[in-house]
This record gives sequence, structure tokens and C-alpha cells, in this order.
Amino acid sequence: AVAHDIDALWEGDAAHHYLLAPPAGAASARWSAARVRDFQSSQGSRVRALPPREDGVVSVPMDDADPELVEKLLAALHRDGVVVLTRAVDMAQVNRLKAELRPHVDARPTAKSVQLGAHTKRLGAIVARAGEAAYPFVAHPALVALCEAVLGRQLLSARPPPERMDWTMHISQLINVQPGCDAMGLHRDSNYIQLDVHDHTGLEVELGCVWALQEFSAEVGATRAVLGSHNWPRFWMNAERNYPDVVDVPAVMGAGSCIISLGQTWHAAGAN
Repeated sequence: AVAHDIDALWEGDAAHHYLLAPPAGAASARWSAARVRDFQSSQGSRVRALPPREDGVVSVPMDDADPELVEKLLAALHRDGVVVLTRAVDMAQVNRLKAELRPHVDARPTAKSVQLGAHTKRLGAIVARAGEAAYPFVAHPALVALCEAVLGRQLLSARPPPERMDWTMHISQLINVQPGCDAMGLHRDSNYIQLDVHDHTGLEVELGCVWALQEFSAEVGATRAVLGSHNWPRFWMNAERNYPDVVDVPAVMGAGSCIISLGQTWHAAGAN
């Protein structure tokens, strides 16, 4: 997958292009016709088995031995538009990535844009800057398999196409929410696409992933999401207005975990 960091352009850097090599075992992420049929026949029961929404964002523990790990993630995405994969990488990998990126973060000025979050630091081109330290995150086998299911096979689409669709990574960035930062306005990542392919075709066009490099709690600005908002019409809510009846919940998780969301899910960084 050839990735182009447009977030680097936001920060005034030159664009970085790099080649993300397929991880070992990537072929196992492919979905056979039999696996697709089994998924479609059992998805309803998996969704009904989820904990109630009142409990917050669903958390699925990382387990290499679980043959239905991706199916569990898909069930939560289908119902809520968001899910947390807990402890997906170990602390040694977290600390290695932080060490590679620390000099770049220290040299980055604090953002002044309210839209992007004042009192934050944003760093683009993570793979180009961190090299192999970023691979366990951007090429995590569970995420590759999930992207293949959601984007390649379109298993969450109401009308999955008969042929597999290609997909690629298009943004990698680090966001450091510093003390004193207000909550970011709720938004949908897919709204940045001028033509809303999902509304017109029902196809899933984007899958977002936020990795926690420290403990994520509501007090330090954990990502917040509106459960079920991926099913709302595109312009039902405007990010620049307040909606007192809309409830967003924090994705509380430990370092090495990640929150995964569909492009239509309303979410934002919390206040620190």
C-alpha cells in the first residue's frame, strides 16, 4: 500500500511517500467464500451478544488464539460504529515508538488551530519518521484482517460487491493533547471527503484507528465517540453547533490498546 501523509501538509512539512510492505501472514487476512457465508449467517447473534450500550464503548481483548477475534470487532462496529482492541501491542513496542518520535514531537510547535485542537502537537508521516518501530501498529495483523473485512470485502455494507476491493493507508499522525486543551468538536472523518461515497453507495470507505501510547482516561483527553452515530444521515449534525441531547462516551483504555471507528462515526478528542 502506498501511503501519502496529507496531515504533513497541514503542518507545513513536505509530503512524505513511503511503501508499507505487507506483513507476514497477510494472506491469512483474506476471507474465503465459506467464511463470508458463516459471518453473514451468524452476525446477528454476535451483535445480540454484545454488552448493552449503557456500558460504554465495547472492548475486545487481543487474543492471537481467538479464531473469531475479527468477527467480534465487526459486531461492535456494526452496532456502535466504534470498538476498542485492548492491549494489542506490548509496552516494549509502545516505548520504542515513543522514543523514536520524541525528538520530532519536542521540535514541533504547539498548534493554534481551534479546529485541530489548540494546545495540541500534531506530527505527520509517522512511518517515515519512526521506521520499523511503527510497523507493529500500522501493520498489526488484527487491523490488517479487519481492514480486509470492512474495506476489502465490504462485510458491513448492505450490498457487498461481488469482487474484493483494494484499500490503502492514507494518513498516519501523532496527536499530543496537552494539559489545558479543551475538547475537540465532534466530527466525522468521512465528512472530509467531498463526495460521500457511503451515503450514495452504502460502501465503507474509511476505517480510523487511534493508538494509546499512554493510559487513556476521560481526564487526560481520551477519544470520545457517539455510539451508533455511524447510522445518522450525513448532515444531521453540524460539528460547529452544540447538541445537548447527543451523548459521547470516552474510550477508556490502556497503553498499547487502540480505538477503531468507521468513517461515519461522530467522535472527538476529549479535554485534558
